[in-house]
Formats: sequence, structure tokens, C-alpha cells
Amino acid sequence: MKKREKTKFFQKHELFKIVGIFMIVAALLTWVMEIGLYQGGQFINDEMMRIGLSDFLAFSMYGIYYFTTHFIILIVAAGFYKFLGSIPAYQKLTDNIAKKFSNVPALFAIIVMILLAAFAGVVTDYFVAIALIPFFVTILSKLKVDKTVGVASTFGGVLIGILASSYSGRIVGELSKAPAQYGLGIKYGYQKYPIMILFGISLLLLAYFIWRKCSKETAEEKILKDPFTSSALAEMDKKSLKRVKTAPIAIMLFVILGSIVLGVIPWKDCFEVTLFSEVYESITTATLFDTPIFQYVLGNTMLEFGSWDLLTVSVVMLIGAMLIKIIYSVSFDDLIDEFSEGVKRIVPTLGMVLMIFGITLFSGAYPTIANLINGILKEGTDVLYVLACGIVNGLFTPDFNYMLRYTSTAYTSLQNIDNVALALQSGFGFISMIAPSSLVLITGLSMLDVKYSEWFKFIWKFILLVLILVVAVLVVL
Repeated sequence: MKKREKTKFFQKHELFKIVGIFMIVAALLTWVMEIGLYQGGQFINDEMMRIGLSDFLAFSMYGIYYFTTHFIILIVAAGFYKFLGSIPAYQKLTDNIAKKFSNVPALFAIIVMILLAAFAGVVTDYFVAIALIPFFVTILSKLKVDKTVGVASTFGGVLIGILASSYSGRIVGELSKAPAQYGLGIKYGYQKYPIMILFGISLLLLAYFIWRKCSKETAEEKILKDPFTSSALAEMDKKSLKRVKTAPIAIMLFVILGSIVLGVIPWKDCFEVTLFSEVYESITTATLFDTPIFQYVLGNTMLEFGSWDLLTVSVVMLIGAMLIKIIYSVSFDDLIDEFSEGVKRIVPTLGMVLMIFGITLFSGAYPTIANLINGILKEGTDVLYVLACGIVNGLFTPDFNYMLRYTSTAYTSLQNIDNVALALQSGFGFISMIAPSSLVLITGLSMLDVKYSEWFKFIWKFILLVLILVVAVLVVL
């Protein structure tokens, strides 16, 4: 009877309940553990500070303030793709792509996974992938793949990019900071060969699971649904749709999404490519009648390629939406209606993201996790113990910057700092694939309407194999 009641409890709003329970667990840690932090490599223990009810609710809301740009890009991406979904040319374009892979949907899913994994591994912020993922989701939904395949090929690809990255600004960029800035002082592009092994084998493993899942028949209720599909085209007949030209929308998407990709790759800092900086300076300093008119038109917030952040990407999508509106003569009212509907559909995901950042801020305001890290490092300081630290820290501190803030100097005195950095990164990436506190995973599950239990059933064997792979690579180092 108890088992039946427990199962019934998770029948509805399962993801919300699982993340909520984990939030409570994170808060309860402050009732049983003292706070602590590392300063100059020394662990400092302090008195116990407990999260009360008002604190729990307040810090759950503070995520809107501290991580505003994450919410902005989610809202803008939802509105942008909901608007695109109402454009007949966009539907025809994605239909045409889907038709090319109609006999091999797994191949398209694997290609998407590889592209997003590579993209997430070299960008200033891996969360910017949310500006690209809905495009692929539209095509995957038309290929009628399983919902778990939709998550694995898109958000799963991003997670592999986090696990095995040599250039990600949000991962390697944090590790590359000086110890005084809560980093480890490593270099961009570190540990290339071990990371290539992690990257390549992880992709092969996930590709196998995707292919195997696609080879099985998918029940109707398990088929991936495009969360931003539009009902505006329901009355349009096939003959009218056939006359629609896809070239303009294809060019616009190439320019918009291509600009985003180029804009978030750190060309100068990581790859020593100065071309975009030079072009940007030439454009912004050019004058017309002794007036820097181009700088005035672009504005001061439009940064050079390689320096774009989540806010810049959001602005580009808004500009793109306005241009598409003009090209296809869409009324301003229809644009607003579609954007508003898109935002409505993303509200549950925004709630999930807010809860994830609540867990992050718990660890920041009440740093109890350092006690757990201290306990692990007392047992040993080789890379496998550091890997355990990365897993534990990533589980309760979903943001990598916050993860390092109170514990980074615990590792700076250890030998082979590159190996230590890889252990921390891979530990964080590994646990992000399965943790109820993972920003990327929970965003994907919520957006694509996949239960946590469904994801776990699909991914647990892959997760186990990845753990074995990570341990093997670290032991060989």
C-alpha cells in the first residue's frame, strides 16, 4: 500500500517534486553541518547557520536577481521560436530537412548531438545553446523520435561538451583564473588528449544508446512534441504551403544562428584569432561626415564576435524576429501574440530553473559543502578523491563558478594541477548528466516534457559507462 501511494505521489508534476525534494535536502544540510570555506588552502570551520523557512523562500527567489540573463534568454528563445513556428516558410524548411532523414532519424539525432557537444565545449557560456536547440527540436519532432532521444541529442550533447571541454568559458574559463580569483591557474586547451578521449568515447556511447532507442517502435504518447509548435498553420492547405519559398527564411536563420555561433566562441582569448576584433574596431571607428555613424547604429552593447554573452544573444534573436516580421509581412499584433504564447509555454521551465538556482544560492550563502570536500580530501588527495569532490560539489552547487568559490584553494597545493582540474571538470560534467540539480538537464527535461524517471531509465547504463571511462582516463594520467 505504501509503495502504491509513493508511486501515485510522483504520477503528476514528477520533475517539480523531485527537484523540490532535492532543494529541501540541500537546505537541511545546513541543520546538520557547520559552514566552512577554504582560504589560502586552509579549511576554516565556522558555526552552524541554518536555512529557515523565510530564508528558503527568499533564496529561492534571489535566482531571478543573480542569474537574470539566464531567464531572459529562455524567455526570448521561447518567444522567438514560437513566432518562427507560425511562419509557413519555417515549417516548410524544417519539413524538408526532416524528409531527408525520414528513414534514418537516429542519424540526424546523432549529428545534432555531435554539433551541440562541440559547440558547448568551445563557447563563452554553454547555456547559450538554448538559442539553437529549439530549431533542432522542431525537426526531431517531425522525425517522431522518442522524447528521451530528443533530450539526449540536444541537451545531452551540451552535457558532453561540459564533461569534455578544453575551451568552455563557464568551465575551463573558471579553472583558468588565478587562485586569488577562485581558479586553479590552468591554461585554455589543457589536457587535450585525455579530453579528446573523453569527448570521443562519450559521443560514441551516447550515439549507440540513441540509435538503439530509435530502432524500437515508439508509442504515440512517448513521441517528442515540439513545445513551440503553432496552431496558426492548421488551416493552411498543402497547395498553399507548397507555393511558399524557403530561401528567405533559410538565409535569415543562417545569418541569425550563424552570428550567434560566431559571437560566442572566444576567438581571441582561446584561439588567438584577432580578425573579428579588428573588423569590429574598423566598423565602430569608421566615420561618415566626421560622425561615427556605424557605432551609433550598432549601439554600445553590441560586442565583437567572441565576446557575446547571453544578453547579447537575446538581443540578436529579438532583432532577427523583427526582420523576419518585416520580410513576411507579419502584423505586429500577431508577433506579440506568438511571443506571448511562447513565454506562457516556457513558464514551467522558468520555475524549474529558478529552483535550480535556489540550490546554487543555498550553497553560496550557507557554504556547508566545503565540510564534505574537507572530509573527502582527508581520506586522500589523488585524482579519484578530487573526482569525488567534483561530483559532490557539482551535486549541491549547480553553477561551476559557485562550486569553485569556496573550495578552489583546497586544490591549488596539490600536484599535477592539470589533472586536478580535469578531475573536477569531469566530476561536475558527469553528475550534471543525472543530478536533479543540473541546470542543463532539468531545463531539457522540463522543456521537452520528459519525466525524470523516464530519463533515468534511458540513461543510467550510459552514466555508469561514462563514470568507468572517466575513472580509467584519470587513473592513466
